[in-house]
Amino acid sequence: MHIPSKPVPAEAIELVDQHGPDGLLIARTQLAQARDAGDDVRAARWQTLSDAISALLEDRKSNRAGEHAAAHLGSLHG
Repeated sequence: MHIPSKPVPAEAIELVDQHGPDGLLIARTQLAQARDAGDDVRAARWQTLSDAISALLEDRKSNRAGEHAAAHLGSLHG
């Protein structure tokens, strides 16, 4: 099991688990709406979640690439 380098809010993990990469779009949409409404507290929350989701997606992407490379190397030796 891979442990992320920084703590990730549970809500960010839930959005990615439920919506995949679209979780980032949802968070960014909520961020834009909060900014448009002048709600700095909500905007800060959604900015944090957007950043966390982006990092989480990047982390998962790099893990999949690493697993793919390891599987490929294993098949070369098998």
